[in-house]
Amino acid sequence: CVRKVSILLGSLEDLVAEEFKKFKWYLQQSEVLEGFPAIPKGRLENADRVDTVDQMVQTYCIHKHLLMLLLLLDDHPVLGSESALR
Repeated sequence: CVRKVSILLGSLEDLVAEEFKKFKWYLQQSEVLEGFPAIPKGRLENADRVDTVDQMVQTYCIHKHLLMLLLLLDDHPVLGSESALR
């Protein structure tokens, strides 16, 4: 569990500010992340990377948040390289 969260945090730390902003935007869009609930904008508006991971863990089951991140990275290469997660 801790390892998965560490991998997720490390991946978010690799994103530059604009990529991180876009990543948080995707987390707020229910129509973009089919099958995953959106995280309300107010919970992510001022969230740093650690706060964002906390919100993801609270919103998504621990086993699904890495899958969701991989789906985002596959569909939106501007968000970064998924190779760090493999």
